[in-house]
Amino acid sequence: MATVKPLAFYQGSTKLVQPGDITVGHSIAQIAESLGLLYDEANTNASEAKSIALHNESQAEADNSIANLIESYSQVVDSEAELAISIARRAESVGDDLSNHKYVQSYGSSVSWTAEHNIGSFNLLVECYEGNGAGAVRKSPYEVELTDADTVTVKWSGDYSNSIAGRIIIKGI
Repeated sequence: MATVKPLAFYQGSTKLVQPGDITVGHSIAQIAESLGLLYDEANTNASEAKSIALHNESQAEADNSIANLIESYSQVVDSEAELAISIARRAESVGDDLSNHKYVQSYGSSVSWTAEHNIGSFNLLVECYEGNGAGAVRKSPYEVELTDADTVTVKWSGDYSNSIAGRIIIKGI
């Protein structure tokens, strides 16, 4: 191998190549390496930039997916709220209907209660409570008989042995 007159390469005040480091037989890659040129680093930087771009694209897709999920959840919540409002309005409507056709009566301790109302229907909702006022407890009677369209009889036991004091609420439905 022939030796050429040594050259010195500098970057600022730093000498990158010493005299005698480069010979005629060196390849371009060897020369670039000995000059400290970072060919691989340039490729690495390009790969890192591509990786960052892909990561940012993936993050944007993830953010978009999260936004779509939040929008879908929001639509479900809105639908549930609309359903709850609809049910509440229906209940209010039924409540209005019931309050227009209601009969309430209190009874002393008795084995059966007979309530004569003026609702004029067999389509009734009958509720019975033991006790009166705030402490009243809802009770299920042994038997409820719709004697006619204006009379309801409640029995508290089959053998008339159970006596209860309370109130009856009758609603036309």
